[in-house]
Amino acid sequence: MTKQIQSILFILFLFGANRISGQLAPDFTITDSEGDDHTLYADYLNQGKTVLIEIFFTTCPPCNAIAPYMEPLYQEWGGGDYDVEFFDLSDKNFDTDALVNAYKANHGHTYPAAGSEGGSLAAVAPYKQGMFGPFYGTPTFVVIAPDGTVQYDVDGSNNTETIAELDAAIAATGAQRPECLVTIAVYESFCTGDSVEVYEQWYDEAGTYTDTIQDDDCDTLVWITITEDPLEISTINASFCAGESVVVYGTNYDEAGTYEVIVQSQTFGCDTVVTVNITMDPLHTNTINASFTEGDSVLVYGVWYNEENTYMFTVQSLTGGCDTLVTLHIIEIPDIPTDVTISGVVRTHQGSVGIAGARMIVSLNGNDIASDTTDAQGRYEFVFDSAYVVNNDLRLSVSKTINPLNGLTVLDLVALQKHLLGLEYLNSVEKLFAADVNLSKTISVLDIVYMRRLLLGFENQFPSPSTWLFFHASVTFGAPGQQPPVVDLPVPVLLQNILNGTQSGTFRGIKLGDLNNTANPLN
Repeated sequence: MTKQIQSILFILFLFGANRISGQLAPDFTITDSEGDDHTLYADYLNQGKTVLIEIFFTTCPPCNAIAPYMEPLYQEWGGGDYDVEFFDLSDKNFDTDALVNAYKANHGHTYPAAGSEGGSLAAVAPYKQGMFGPFYGTPTFVVIAPDGTVQYDVDGSNNTETIAELDAAIAATGAQRPECLVTIAVYESFCTGDSVEVYEQWYDEAGTYTDTIQDDDCDTLVWITITEDPLEISTINASFCAGESVVVYGTNYDEAGTYEVIVQSQTFGCDTVVTVNITMDPLHTNTINASFTEGDSVLVYGVWYNEENTYMFTVQSLTGGCDTLVTLHIIEIPDIPTDVTISGVVRTHQGSVGIAGARMIVSLNGNDIASDTTDAQGRYEFVFDSAYVVNNDLRLSVSKTINPLNGLTVLDLVALQKHLLGLEYLNSVEKLFAADVNLSKTISVLDIVYMRRLLLGFENQFPSPSTWLFFHASVTFGAPGQQPPVVDLPVPVLLQNILNGTQSGTFRGIKLGDLNNTANPLN
């Protein structure tokens, strides 16, 4: 029974976490990534030192995972100045000195490491070939006592326990810790462009550093981890009206452009880099033509005018937008004897139904002098002195600016989409005019956008105040194409021509946006 227990204990000893071999560690000489040579026995074992070897490679995930724990353990055993030395030896041909140095710098390692250029492959070969037990991959830890005895594949269930196992394995070789060396960890950070002070040293780069604080009783090894916190990023868009300025974070801007401002944190965090986009909004412009008869006056924006002239003034916005620059043309119109009646009718472009509420405007040299509104049958009437009509360039035009939703439905959107996609073209020139709701003289996706926004209630009118287009009944258009004819509607008609019978007083109208002729001409 005693022999059976002894056999079991022997087997457990052979297959424990730290396998101890009867064979001594083979000697090797390597050149580390810094260019220094190291011989295992001559430089270390024969000098009474214990050697810890980590078989690794630079892109090995578990190697990188345990790497942050290694330097503190190294420093606890004296940082190479006492009874213990550490080595990182790569088992991959691609690990050059440059890659090994980058790995060391990334993890703050101060102990020697070697790649393929320094002979690491030959040094680790006996351990990978099973001389001391199966090789299961990287990282594999080997602890070699001063007498050459090997503890192979020292390992724990996680990184913390592996460090504890390595610490115990080193202690089992007879190595002595430094009599008095306290290790502490300090974590600090700084904002980009700044720095941080730790134990009277300033740091402006992220990384892992060590510092020794000397004391008469006991030195302290400080393991310092520095991280860099990025500045906060923000964007602000602001605008000002021409001739004014805008204040952003206490700075007055009167020129458009993009500016960068550093806003200091009020909560001890990092500052904020603010990109300020400044745009200048132009003043709105408006031209008004007004007239008065001899001995009378006209009221415009609360001011009475009784002299012909051109005036310019600014009207302040009541909605917080930019002001409006108004150009006002005032003309005086002589009294006109009334002995000639000029009348006519405005109908839909199909020609059968009168359009009510259309504004008939008589103008002279671009200035409105008389107007009338069509009745429910689309009829209108003016009375003038015949000589005045014959002797002056009086022109008659038509407009209507109310009820933009009249006749506009989703079906019109569908018809316009089919036209733009080439699936089913609009079959009349009048429908092409109706589809051009922004009066750009071309039909595009923008017209769909304006129609949709009007249907959804985002807008209350088309880009132009006009809701109808009008043309004289004598105007004819050719066969429809894919775009409307390039014609400025409405085309004014000379009153002289209506008076002498050259042209009739009949006009036709097209409701903007109504592609299936459902608009009510009375609305």
